[in-house]
Amino acid sequence: RKMKKKIAVLLSDKDKAPQLTLLSDQLRVRGSGGYSMIRGTHGSRRGQWYYECSPRSSRRRRRRERDCHFRIGWAQKFTSVQGPVGMDHCSFAYCDNGASYSSGERNDDYGNAWQIRSKCTIGCFIDIDAKQIRFFYN
Repeated sequence: RKMKKKIAVLLSDKDKAPQLTLLSDQLRVRGSGGYSMIRGTHGSRRGQWYYECSPRSSRRRRRRERDCHFRIGWAQKFTSVQGPVGMDHCSFAYCDNGASYSSGERNDDYGNAWQIRSKCTIGCFIDIDAKQIRFFYN
């Protein structure tokens, strides 16, 4: 039985919106507002993949947090980084705003509402071969 090779996927410094600042560990990103996106350093065409994210907000932004929203998900290379993940049919997002699942013009209820300030962890799973996407919230 052949062992599967583990791949370290980080956030890409070459595949991000210019208004995002990628920190040196390539695991954290900061944004200054507006719709924007960053992708990982690797893509895939098959298999099962999972990652987790713990969204945080700076003290300055906490005052405006009611107007701040967060999406996490999966996007193909064709999706523009100058918009939110889930804005087109080549990306899928789990949104904090009303806990919805978004892709293109479709926006379906999905799970419970969550907030950035709740210090949650969001898990993102995709099985490309089975065409399944799931999101987990703790």
